Amino acid sequence: MSVSGQMQVADRSATEARLAGTAVVALAVGASVYLLDRDWMSTLFLGAFAGWQPASHAVFAALGATLPSFLHAYAFTVLLVLALYAWRGEFDPADLWATAFGCATGWVITNAFTRRLS
Repeated sequence: MSVSGQMQVADRSATEARLAGTAVVALAVGASVYLLDRDWMSTLFLGAFAGWQPASHAVFAALGATLPSFLHAYAFTVLLVLALYAWRGEFDPADLWATAFGCATGWVITNAFTRRLS
């Protein structure tokens, strides 16, 4: 394999690692909202452990109500971009900006309608 071919493989691996890392961090922050801010009894995967829940500290404050929706949508979209990258073999960084913009727009619209309907 030529030197440029080796560099392309290294660049591709680094891009895949960055995409996967971005998705994992977004999922972890979204999950931490459930662990730190929300009542475990109302959370499907934590209900069985509600007796062990420490006192809530409202770490995420007002953002805690909707932050997981945004972060999890973003993380799953990044994972889709990663899958398409693996399939197509090319990646455009603008895909991530478009993903973030789309998720943020959906988050803002959802919050606007939720507050009006409440």
